[in-house]
Amino acid sequence: MNITIYPFQPYQILDNSLNIIDIASTNLNSKIINQVRTYGDKIIFSSEDSNVISSKDAYDYYGDILISLDLDKMFIAKIEKKIEQDIQNPSITNIFDNQRKMFSIFLQEAYLLDLPIRMNFTPNVDKLLKQSKLSFIHDELNEPYPILETLVKTVTSLQDDKLIILLNLTNYLNDSELKLTNQLLADCKKTILTFNFNSVRRSLTDNYNYLFIDEDFCEWK
Repeated sequence: MNITIYPFQPYQILDNSLNIIDIASTNLNSKIINQVRTYGDKIIFSSEDSNVISSKDAYDYYGDILISLDLDKMFIAKIEKKIEQDIQNPSITNIFDNQRKMFSIFLQEAYLLDLPIRMNFTPNVDKLLKQSKLSFIHDELNEPYPILETLVKTVTSLQDDKLIILLNLTNYLNDSELKLTNQLLADCKKTILTFNFNSVRRSLTDNYNYLFIDEDFCEWK
């Protein structure tokens, strides 16, 4: 896939790896962030054979993993839906059997009140999942790399093949974590493009797909 940011030449996004664009101009950086955040039409995505891909089909924008990424809000409903779709019949039977046992206990206690009341039992996996209060364990997600790893693994589990766009990612990760990120993306077959505000061209120890746009709008690879 290629991304074209006018007036620059198309930039090739390498699959299953970390792609880094550093921008020295605050004005240009703000414009690019606004475009990717709103899925604007000023940034063009295209396939290898130059066919334009709509922004909504090309990528998912997650922003800054430490500032704007809310894993629960973004993914829990999707995870619940996937669990409901993937759960097998024997497991469903066990769930409903246990639910019936709980219902029987409630019903027995209700009868002891000697009141004209009744209880309705309606097996429902969706309601049970919501009652379980599924959430990510945030105590284990207080550093940039674990958050990133969870994001990539979650997207992989949900079988979302779109490009992942993040902000300032490489400003949070050290060299070791950058290598781990590239290996994670290769293993999960996922691709990240990160835009970072950086006033100087960085020296990367590994051969990342890197582009630096300086304050004079000159490109350095």
